[in-house]
Amino acid sequence: MSAISLHESVVSSPTPAPSAAVSVSWLRRVLMHRLTHFVAIGAAAFALAPPIDDGRTVHISADEATSVWAMRARHGVSKELSQKEKREALAQYIEDELYYREGLRLGLDKGDGIVRNRVVQKMMFYAEDLGGVSAPTTDEALRTYFEAHRAVYVREQEIKFAHVFVSNVAHPNDGPKVASSYRDRLLVDGSVEPKSLGDAFATTRLKEWNTPSDLVQDFGESAVGQMTQSEVGKWSAPIASPFGWHLVRVTERRGGRQATFDEAKRDVVIDYQADRKRGSMDALFSRLKKEYRLDVQLSQGETFSLPERSSGRTASRGGE
Repeated sequence: MSAISLHESVVSSPTPAPSAAVSVSWLRRVLMHRLTHFVAIGAAAFALAPPIDDGRTVHISADEATSVWAMRARHGVSKELSQKEKREALAQYIEDELYYREGLRLGLDKGDGIVRNRVVQKMMFYAEDLGGVSAPTTDEALRTYFEAHRAVYVREQEIKFAHVFVSNVAHPNDGPKVASSYRDRLLVDGSVEPKSLGDAFATTRLKEWNTPSDLVQDFGESAVGQMTQSEVGKWSAPIASPFGWHLVRVTERRGGRQATFDEAKRDVVIDYQADRKRGSMDALFSRLKKEYRLDVQLSQGETFSLPERSSGRTASRGGE
């Protein structure tokens, strides 16, 4: 009997009010009937609902598969993968995902510095993306940055010079003496060609004009400092370097001025991107400091306070 027909029979009955026993029996039958309907509806809803993801379902979207194939193509011989190669690439990706999921389940990521660093690096990439670092850099933005930091961009002084080299290898014991004798000859006879004196200086980095930065690798900082301070037009006293002894005559100096935007543009691009990355990391660090509680327990006498800003690391160096 349905709930409706039961209700109708009760309503249409001319019998006086039922006894307590009849009322309890009637109520039990109605509740049982409604419970049956509820169970049936619940079962239907459960059958139609999507399965609950317990972490053991590997979802691979079309976009993800395309990304896997693109990566395999970039590292392969052919830029167009065959169907066989696509199946192999996707199978390997899924196999790795299964190993990864099971490793996480077993806690194999715990205490692993390599895994930790990689997650940190991916978090940094995520923060940089949110900060717009990956967005195209416009010339207008670079010029604005350049104007705000103009004092940083100074043309380094350049020198043009003649050079006589006395090698430590050729003259291990008397290098300074030999260099001084060459200098005496150059001072006495202006017709002596510097290239006819001394030893070959094995470098191809020297240009017509050189900045101190250009010269440091070949001469060392101490020698470059003396070279750039030499009086124009005069031969210097022998200058020591890790490779031997040098006589230098600076013929011209130029530079030491603020750079134009075009001259500094390459450095401006690098600095602008670096500042954007640091800004993104500072923003993330500031937010996480507020959202996480820090509990640091140190030995007696040791103190620690978290800095106001991030360490300055960026995603490219996040795992270091």
